[in-house]
Amino acid sequence: MHFIPEVISRRCVKVALFIVLNILIVVLLIRSRHHAELSQRNPRIDTILGTLSKETLDQSIHQLYGSDLQYLYPGYDTESHGDQTDLEVMLSNRRSVKVLQEIEKLPPNHRPLKCRELFDQALEAHTNAWNMILKSEDDPSASTNQQSLYATKEALCVAMFITADIGEADLLSTEFRRLDEVRREFEPRVTANKLSHPHDGAWLLNECIVPDNRFQVNALRLAATRVGENGDLLKRCDEECARVKMKKKEMPIVPWFSRVALFDCLPEGPLDTNHVVFNLTSYDWKSPMDIFVNKAGEDEVINHLRAILFH
Repeated sequence: MHFIPEVISRRCVKVALFIVLNILIVVLLIRSRHHAELSQRNPRIDTILGTLSKETLDQSIHQLYGSDLQYLYPGYDTESHGDQTDLEVMLSNRRSVKVLQEIEKLPPNHRPLKCRELFDQALEAHTNAWNMILKSEDDPSASTNQQSLYATKEALCVAMFITADIGEADLLSTEFRRLDEVRREFEPRVTANKLSHPHDGAWLLNECIVPDNRFQVNALRLAATRVGENGDLLKRCDEECARVKMKKKEMPIVPWFSRVALFDCLPEGPLDTNHVVFNLTSYDWKSPMDIFVNKAGEDEVINHLRAILFH
């Protein structure tokens, strides 16, 4: 029976070769699909870049809260409903990055004025849309809302992110207080109206009234990197994030006109790291949190960070 080990050995080799061959086929198929997707993306990216290159700063600011399509392509893919991805969604829109980088080039005394202008415009459009939605719920004959709440919320994210990035802590504090006012005004009304939304009022409360909690944490943390002496505020903010075991990651931000940006990349995507403007350190919750359950705990983290930064 000495031939049995040899037979088994030959069979093992054949099985191993079969497995390796199949793995190679799968890899080639995935790469082929990714290359096909990239070839489809390229013309659309060209169109986006061509449009943005013709816009003035004021035109780009106005367009930020126009259509929500700009935040959906290339967008930030997530399979989990309720994920807090406002930060990535906002940065995936080249127009957001264009406004950020063009405001940063303005004279220092002009930067906060543009941030305030953007925030005011986006907030007005946002609250007007909410009022129309709630009015049409009470009165079916009233005019229906045509403004995307998704776009206005993301435009608010852009304004607050830039305010944080230019180190305007007082203005950022004001923006947070105004968000508090929006929540106090609309959350009870949305709950009372039980909006006829496919994901119900709870989804609207958590997704569309104000930027998500994770975005707020990262905006506050970004501001801490720009203000304070000896990095004390940043250290305290990082300690607060570490207290709740938030995960840290880096996101390279490239010029808005780059051929390939972070969120255009496929798994093997050719991001040009030679032209990175800065690496954004961001925090995420330690596990995929259910925002409907953990909202109070997340609010506590935000309040602690606000107390640190706006003391």
